[in-house]
Amino acid sequence: MILKIVISSLLALSAANAVAGNTTYLSAAELKILNAELDAEVQALKEEYRVLANEGAKLNLKSFQKQRKEKKGVLGSNESEEIYRIGNSFDSNIDVGAKIGMTTDQVLSKTYWGKPDHTHEVMDEYGKLESWIYEHDRGSYSLYFDNGKLIRIFK
Repeated sequence: MILKIVISSLLALSAANAVAGNTTYLSAAELKILNAELDAEVQALKEEYRVLANEGAKLNLKSFQKQRKEKKGVLGSNESEEIYRIGNSFDSNIDVGAKIGMTTDQVLSKTYWGKPDHTHEVMDEYGKLESWIYEHDRGSYSLYFDNGKLIRIFK
């Protein structure tokens, strides 16, 4: 918040000086301070996003658990056989995409998704529901498993 006030003040000062015919330059030290403040704010926002993604995954697990109890068993998927890819494949023996219906072992061994950054799980009388969260430079992805089978992929 302070950063926004500082930047707004600098922009207002620059605009006023431009109207008056003056030019204001920031010193290297002032730019360094502003860059450090911006970096800190970006890191704080990334951390807040990570926390929200994890909380969302936990809420989704509870929702899936409720759906499973209502249907009395394993959840199905309404999703197509679309392949979700992250990363690049240079090995023709490994398919980089995760597909609905894959097992946890298949996701780990047959794709380039690898181990997740965060996991959450809930157990009930129908077995285990898991969420695997992957943090990627283009956002986070979540894979949801019902008793070891991939049922949902969220971007």
